[in-house]
Amino acid sequence: MNSAIDRTIQVSNLRVGAHLRGQRIALQPAGKGVNVARTLGVLGQPCTLTGFVGDEDAEWYRRSLHVDCAGRVGDRLVPVAGHTRQSITLIDPAAGVDTHIVEQGYAIGRDDLRRVRAALDELAAPHTLICFCGSLPPGVTVDHFVAMISDCLDKGASVAVDSSGEALRAACELPLALAKPNVSELAELVGAELSSEAAATEAARELAKRVTWVLLSLGADGALLTHNDHAWRGRLDVEPTRVVNTVGCGDALLAGFVDGWIRTKGDPAASLRRALSVAAANATSATVAGYDVATLGDTAEVADVQPC
Repeated sequence: MNSAIDRTIQVSNLRVGAHLRGQRIALQPAGKGVNVARTLGVLGQPCTLTGFVGDEDAEWYRRSLHVDCAGRVGDRLVPVAGHTRQSITLIDPAAGVDTHIVEQGYAIGRDDLRRVRAALDELAAPHTLICFCGSLPPGVTVDHFVAMISDCLDKGASVAVDSSGEALRAACELPLALAKPNVSELAELVGAELSSEAAATEAARELAKRVTWVLLSLGADGALLTHNDHAWRGRLDVEPTRVVNTVGCGDALLAGFVDGWIRTKGDPAASLRRALSVAAANATSATVAGYDVATLGDTAEVADVQPC
């Protein structure tokens, strides 16, 4: 819904007000939905990306994704007037911290909304999964967001949502296949402080009474998957010194889960293991999906997933 261009720069001993030299690590199409599509493409799963992109950047966007994902990400992007917002990540390896700066980009008009809904109308069908990811850009209201999801559901598609605030709250009133909040987003959704894992687990179980699956990101502590009265707790520890960049790890978790679900024909525990392994690999890479896919099977084997 709100695409971006990720610019990642490594700067040792970052200090506000100083004149420093940095090394550009990456410049790539981004935003939550773009990260999910990129990760699926790198994992070998063909998918189609739709949503908005600034017309100044549309051709570069398409070319970059085509090259990075070996042609596996189909293009139904809707160019809109203006530039795509930039998201700048400053990695300080000396301090072991990341700094993120996100600007505001294009605004969406009525014709832009019409065109993206037309694209969704063509893509939505039974036996397809459509992932709505990220924040809403200026010009897209919560009512617009709900209408787009409802259109897809009416066409028989399954829908997953990874958003926050009022957009997530409204989406979770619909019969979603999956919601993927993190703990702070879930706390805002239920209107309660989730100060313990037990409280977060209970809130996820309650949400699973409204949507089919809940994939709750616990950050470095792993993830929780709930469905009806069932729950699985997963963890895959990564040596802190190996963590390079946490940008896109939540998106990697969602894409890894979808990839695992396809590969295992719907095995929840195995899909969660795959999700954790993809998210962990992403954390150890300077760029989104910039890891060796061949190593993911080894890490998935050591992921600890237990029913709870």
